[in-house]
Amino acid sequence: MRCPGRAVVTALVLSITPAVAAAQVTDVLLSEGIKAYQGLDFAAATQLLRRALESDAGLPPADRRRALVYLGAAEVFREEHGDAVDTFRTLMLENPRFRPDTLIFPPRVTQVYREVLETTKAVALEAPAAARFRARAEAFAVRAYATSPHQIHARIETRGGALLTELYRGAIADSVTLSWNGLD
Repeated sequence: MRCPGRAVVTALVLSITPAVAAAQVTDVLLSEGIKAYQGLDFAAATQLLRRALESDAGLPPADRRRALVYLGAAEVFREEHGDAVDTFRTLMLENPRFRPDTLIFPPRVTQVYREVLETTKAVALEAPAAARFRARAEAFAVRAYATSPHQIHARIETRGGALLTELYRGAIADSVTLSWNGLD
C-alpha cells in the first residue's frame, strides 16, 4: 500500500533543494568575491561579485549592497572608472542612504562614490508596508531620502493624473517627511 503523504513530502523536498543550492552558491560567490578583493585580486573579485549579482537565486538586500560596494571598489582599482560609476549609481539608486565604510574602503574608492553621489539626483521613499488612518484624526506619513541635495515636487494624483494635493515642493538635502491627512 502506498502512503500519499510520503510522496508529497518527497516531492516538496526535491522541489526546494535546487533553490537552496542556488542560494548557497550565491553566498559562496559573494564571500569568495570579498576575499578576492581583500587579497587584492581585483580581477577575480570583479568576476565573482558580478556572478553573485547575476545569480538567479538573487541576494538579500543587505548582501546585494555589500556585493555592489565591493564590486565598485574593485572596478576603481582596476581603473574601470565608468563601470565603477555605474555600479555605485545602481547602489545609491537602490538605497540613497548607503555610504561605504571608510574603515574598509580607502579614500580612492570613497571619493569616486562621493562624486557619483553628488551627480545622482534621486529620492527613495520609506512607508509602512500596510497602514490605516482616519481622515482628519491622523496623517499618512512617508519619509523621502535624497541621494544628494536637489529640488523635489511631491504630489498626490488620481489614477488619471489629476492633482489631488501638493505635499511638498522645495529643496531636499538629506530627508523630508511627507504627510497627507487623506482629505484632499
